[in-house]
Amino acid sequence: MPIPSELDRPTALPTALPRWVTAVDVLTVTIALASFAAAVGGGFKMGGGGVPQLSVKTPWTPLAVAVALATFRHVRVPRPHVLARILAALRRFSARDGFHAAWQPFLATRIAVLAIGLLAVYTFGMPTEAKRLNLSDSQVANLPLRFDAGWYLSVARGGYLWAPGDRERGRQQNIVFFPALPMGMRVLGYVFGRSGVGFLYAGVLISHVAFLVALVLLFELARDDLGDEGAAGAAVLLLCTYPFSLFHGAVYTESLYLLGVVGAVLACKRERWVQAIAWGTLVGLTRPNGFLLSATLGVLLLEAMLRRRSASGRLSLPSLPAAAAIVAPIAGAAVYCLFIWHLTGHPFQWSEQQVAWGRSFSGFSPLRGAAEFAAENGLESYVEGLPYDFINVVPTIVALGLAIPIGRRLSWAYTVFIVTNLVPPLLLGGLMSTGRFTATLFPLFIWLGLTTRSATPTVALWFAMLQSLAAALFYTWRPLF
Repeated sequence: MPIPSELDRPTALPTALPRWVTAVDVLTVTIALASFAAAVGGGFKMGGGGVPQLSVKTPWTPLAVAVALATFRHVRVPRPHVLARILAALRRFSARDGFHAAWQPFLATRIAVLAIGLLAVYTFGMPTEAKRLNLSDSQVANLPLRFDAGWYLSVARGGYLWAPGDRERGRQQNIVFFPALPMGMRVLGYVFGRSGVGFLYAGVLISHVAFLVALVLLFELARDDLGDEGAAGAAVLLLCTYPFSLFHGAVYTESLYLLGVVGAVLACKRERWVQAIAWGTLVGLTRPNGFLLSATLGVLLLEAMLRRRSASGRLSLPSLPAAAAIVAPIAGAAVYCLFIWHLTGHPFQWSEQQVAWGRSFSGFSPLRGAAEFAAENGLESYVEGLPYDFINVVPTIVALGLAIPIGRRLSWAYTVFIVTNLVPPLLLGGLMSTGRFTATLFPLFIWLGLTTRSATPTVALWFAMLQSLAAALFYTWRPLF
């Protein structure tokens, strides 16, 4: 038998790097980005409102600090260097099965949505009564600036503002919008040059990257749930083409929220509690209803405990990290409530301000009124008179109707997730925005991926056509919000 050469012999696997190396690498890259932001935007200040202010006036000081940190790190631990670690992480991500399943439908639908939206602006135009927002004379530059995107942009550029007098007049204020997305836009916007368009397109980038990562995690979660890669791929395709998934590329919180909830559920199922805590905290900081994810995670943990009891004959209590993962969404929301308390004197002022958007408790009377109108005047008259209500009510009813079958087939935690994401907004605001809320109901797409295997291309085609209509409506300032 021939003797193997040195090149043929397996090399020892590299040992794990000390944690301080990772911490220094992250800090070095962060400071280097701050230096770049100062060079592009001419310096910046961050903080205020009770938060210590960070002021960077020139790029040279942070650049010198970044160089010093990098030099110290590479003298102590020369390999692998920071760039190699970043590239290795990107390679690992792109090698995941979920990425291979997601990148083509992601790219095709995201390009199509933006292209159709822009063409609709050029061809259909805007309603004369639409309250438009503009940062530029270019329709391309202004395209993402639709509806709530303007509020997120206001937080990113100027921070949270509180005017008690406006509260008395019933005027809308930006404290309603939770901080995860606008603060991400604020940080990344400095790298993009600190202009209005720079902050806006920072939001576009965050939404697209978050959606792509969420699709990868969704594939893995669906594969774990179903044991079927084909059905998991179908779930990803159907979510990409879903009509209201146009919001996953808009400057809205849909993609960031989807990423957080899928990440938290997947981490809990795999008992990766640190990841689950991080994802859950992100969810709590992303949307007003984010804290309700704790109910879903609690049921998920209870189901796991019951399965263990049936196998071992005894019920064991959850570990401390597991309990922390359950309360993480509440903790994330509590952080924002503490900030609002400091700003306004009332920790739930953000909730009280929802009234200015027409969100107050009305029970199911809007649904009952719509049903009575349709019964008295016919379905065609209802669609003609209230077309946007109809567009929202159909997916809402379908999702609620599937909540029980999804619970029976997959997990009762998924039923809880669907109900807690749709029933509260129905009670507090009627049908407004409920269509786009269904775009984050990941259990719905896992179930569809399983049950429509043979018909997935047909369903995806219908979804894509309706997504084109939704994009044309949204980007021409029709009230599809």
